[in-house]
Amino acid sequence: MKNVQIKNGSILLGTHWEDRHLAGGLPGARWAPREKCWKVPATPACAGAVCRAFGEEEVRAIADDGFCELLAKRDRRRQVRERHGNAGADYIYHTEPWGHQVGATRFARDMDVALLHCWMGAGKTKVTLDAAHARGHRTVLVICPKSVITVWQKETQKHALGDTFVLRLVGDSVVKRAARLKRELRRWEIDEPDMMLMAVVNYEATWREPLAKVLLGHEWDLIVFDESQRIKSPGSKQGRFAARLKAKHKLALTGTPMSHSPLDLYGQYRALDPGIFGTRFTRFRARYAVMGGFEGRQVLGFQNEDELKVKMDRICYHVPKDALDLPRIQFDERYCTLDRQAARIYKDLEKAFIAEVEDGIVTAANALAKLLRLQQVAAGFVKTEDGRIREVGKAKERLLTETLEDIGGGERVVVFCRFRHDLDTVRRVAEKLDRGGLHKTCGEISGRVNEYEEWKRGEFSTLAVQIQAGGLGIDLTEARYVIYFTLGFSLGDYQQSVARVHRPGQEHPVQVYRLVTEGTVDRKIIKALDAREDVIRLILEEVGHGNGRRD
Repeated sequence: MKNVQIKNGSILLGTHWEDRHLAGGLPGARWAPREKCWKVPATPACAGAVCRAFGEEEVRAIADDGFCELLAKRDRRRQVRERHGNAGADYIYHTEPWGHQVGATRFARDMDVALLHCWMGAGKTKVTLDAAHARGHRTVLVICPKSVITVWQKETQKHALGDTFVLRLVGDSVVKRAARLKRELRRWEIDEPDMMLMAVVNYEATWREPLAKVLLGHEWDLIVFDESQRIKSPGSKQGRFAARLKAKHKLALTGTPMSHSPLDLYGQYRALDPGIFGTRFTRFRARYAVMGGFEGRQVLGFQNEDELKVKMDRICYHVPKDALDLPRIQFDERYCTLDRQAARIYKDLEKAFIAEVEDGIVTAANALAKLLRLQQVAAGFVKTEDGRIREVGKAKERLLTETLEDIGGGERVVVFCRFRHDLDTVRRVAEKLDRGGLHKTCGEISGRVNEYEEWKRGEFSTLAVQIQAGGLGIDLTEARYVIYFTLGFSLGDYQQSVARVHRPGQEHPVQVYRLVTEGTVDRKIIKALDAREDVIRLILEEVGHGNGRRD
């Protein structure tokens, strides 16, 4: 080793020829021909990897001050991990924290980057606000799902210590949002107001110009990735952009860091510290996944999971569901049988599906559309070639009617659905029961309607919620009954939706009913979700072993 220095966000390594393999094996290492040296990301984890490869004493003897600062951050992470649970709240707060929030806040405050793996409803927003104020941050960027932007504003008003200006970057074009953000950042630099600026923007807008240029052009005191599972896909535009953002501190918040598999960690950790799992997803996957199947592209299982957990826990704080002391939750299935016409259509589709799986036409990559058609028939409808909806059965609609009647009037109920047709069915059933005197007026949260506030005020007793639109950032604890008319294939969406009702603030035991059309994919979806398995992969495996026919 000749020299080690920090320059333009990279660690520059001057190595001897015989050390080239050691340098090339470092996380994110690449050869820079102009500088004639190796480059790796300037993160504490990468600095630690350099020391492990070349010997810490030798590296420290030739390293510059910037590299030594990275090693100091690495050592600080270790110290925080050892002591984070050993003391009470040694920081000032506005609202009284829960016990588990104290440890999470101290961890987030003392780490330069951290992932808070907290069960939904654990109060991650309050933890973030308390940690940001404890560190004296002035400019904070919060990136979150669009539905959660308003939640951040409300939670800030409730929990923030001192003045915080929440800049909601939503509603306008990205050009106008970029101009607003640029104007506010300039004001904070020139006027230096005695308050914290918190810019809140949705993931889908971050990478679009000219907003992306403004976000990248400012060195933030803190960047928060709320519901960080949104950046788990390493090839997505929002995932790649998140990895480019610069800040003194970074914080990821999620209740489901591995909603599908351990591979979900890569994109989130790349945005926090690429030195932990590297900058090449193919290398990460080869290390922790067992590949096989067609052309070796299918994930058959996982390996080195103990090593993965050790690396994950270097910057991760866990708050399990048990820490929240929630009321009991009960899951039950209710069954119906396909009507004659629907059964005939389902049987034909199922036979074609099984044949195509056996012939290799249907794989995990293209099975979604086929499975959706089966799920739609199980719900009582089909889509024609011209895009119209044709109803083929009323079995599940009758089952929903019976379930709502059994729950009775006066009870608040949340009904989760996957398809818009299902939302229409829930509204139709509720209105019919309401006309019959059962008081089952219906509101909706979906991509087309948001009647959340009206439901909260008690204007509706029943709330039909599209899982993808209503699984994040809303509190549905007014209800203690939950019905799943149809389920999605995402374990993360499913867990998030359950947690909207079963979370702090819920004062009653929660009853969850999952409506199942017998002999269809409904039962297989529930089986996969309960086992925390990938839904599509599990169904294809059953078909491949001759179990794809009706249960």
